[in-house]
Amino acid sequence: MLSYAYQNLNESGYKDIELEAFKNVHDLFAAILIKGISSQIKRGLHRDYIQQTESIGNLRGKIDITKSVKQQTMITRQMVCHYDLFLEDSPLNQILKSAMTLLIRHGDVKQNNKKILRKLLLYFNNVRNIDPYLFNWNAVSYHRNNATYKMLINICWLVIKGLLLSMEDGKYKMAQFLNDQQIHRLYEKFVLGYYRKEYPQLTATASYIDWDVGVACDRKFLPIMKSDITLTDGLKTLIIDTKYYGHTMQTNSQYNSQTLHSNNLYQIFTYVKNRDTSNSGNVSGVLLYAKTDEEITPDNDYIMSGNQISVKTLDLNTDFSNIEFQLRSLINKFFIGPDLRDENYVNPMKRYLHIFESPTYSQREYVEIEVGMQDTMMDLGFVELWHNNLEKYNVQDIRFNDPRSYKPAIDDADIVILKVLISYAHRQITHWYETSLFNYKNFFIYALRRLIKLAE
Repeated sequence: MLSYAYQNLNESGYKDIELEAFKNVHDLFAAILIKGISSQIKRGLHRDYIQQTESIGNLRGKIDITKSVKQQTMITRQMVCHYDLFLEDSPLNQILKSAMTLLIRHGDVKQNNKKILRKLLLYFNNVRNIDPYLFNWNAVSYHRNNATYKMLINICWLVIKGLLLSMEDGKYKMAQFLNDQQIHRLYEKFVLGYYRKEYPQLTATASYIDWDVGVACDRKFLPIMKSDITLTDGLKTLIIDTKYYGHTMQTNSQYNSQTLHSNNLYQIFTYVKNRDTSNSGNVSGVLLYAKTDEEITPDNDYIMSGNQISVKTLDLNTDFSNIEFQLRSLINKFFIGPDLRDENYVNPMKRYLHIFESPTYSQREYVEIEVGMQDTMMDLGFVELWHNNLEKYNVQDIRFNDPRSYKPAIDDADIVILKVLISYAHRQITHWYETSLFNYKNFFIYALRRLIKLAE
């Protein structure tokens, strides 16, 4: 989950972590930090300008007259000076040192990992120990010179927040990793990160949803609606609301029955209906619960006011290949599903391919290619896709008369990119190139063959 929740884990140096077995999350964190910090040490620990204040005889930096007078440093022929040194004792390195120290103290980390962490701490001798409770996480900022720290600091945040919940007698008290709220956040980021990486053809965001109210209405007191995950291919939209509860179902003691959490169902229904302003039915919603040890595991689909609302359960207590299968099945159902094999989708493409491949064509067929093909692609959502995804896929850089340009692009394309590419090419050739589509028939033949093959 962490490798998708934190995309920086995709660096080659972390790949062998996947082959190791970890009994608990702290041991996993230790292994990740060992890899990441070792790599950072090779690059060089980040340094920053740290302000120093001391009484010195050789003046440097800015002289603090007020403090010098109060401390009477002139008696010893010194002055209080403020100056900057370029040091490794930066907040980022202080966080790394604190996290490593906590993991070394934690009993669930393997001895071998503790040994390696102690060796790595030797490189942090010039870095002060800080109280993790007092650190201002909001003050952390990243730029080009310290971007490699981002993933490491995220892991350190999980380590510190998970291990330090209270202090007793001046000593840190170790605790179980994370509370339900923090686990839910990680679960949400995992699902979003997975779809962003594995389905680049979809736009995956945690987006805001506007209330579908009249223009003249005052929206001043309406609460903000923000989805956990919104996936769209330009035509269809799927809103996913992740839920991580100890109990998936709610119990009605009066009737001795179990039902879905009403607030969750109201929430996803509101998201979907306000997003689908045209009532097209192309917006669907899913409540995605993390599986618990309850006997009932929801797996239901409903059609509510013309939109599909589903309640699904994701089993995280299994091999990752099974988790991936569950997540892919969800996408296949909503975005691929039966419409890829629908004759209304495949048959028109076959008909246009046949016309392009014919050695001769009639005026009627010419009109069908010029006009009918455009109308079909509008009805099937091709045109809307390229309107929404033109810049994302960079298809405007492809030369339709050069096989060296369009063949590699088509070979690597999936269904969505091919739809964008074909509709964009049609538009460019008929409206801007002012020439016949048949002058570019080799491109359309190659692209339509690929599209039909993928669809079947």
